[in-house]
Amino acid sequence: MRNETAIREAEIALGETVKLVLCLKNWEGKVYIDARKWKKAVAGDIFYPSTLGIMLETKHWLYAIPKIKEFIDNPIATPHE
Repeated sequence: MRNETAIREAEIALGETVKLVLCLKNWEGKVYIDARKWKKAVAGDIFYPSTLGIMLETKHWLYAIPKIKEFIDNPIATPHE
């Protein structure tokens, strides 16, 4: 069992069957933000975490966010477009 405590959580609907869950966690004495995609079960209204996600210490998110914003603001065309 992981020794973690959820401090805050936010859910962002990405559609009827998918949502993004952001969770601020305290784990082993450090504070992390876990960003994870959740999918709705085929039968029922229960959502389950998918394997798509990332958990970084908050200080690492502070370094990553400006670069992520740059990628979003200045996308490079790929051969698939």
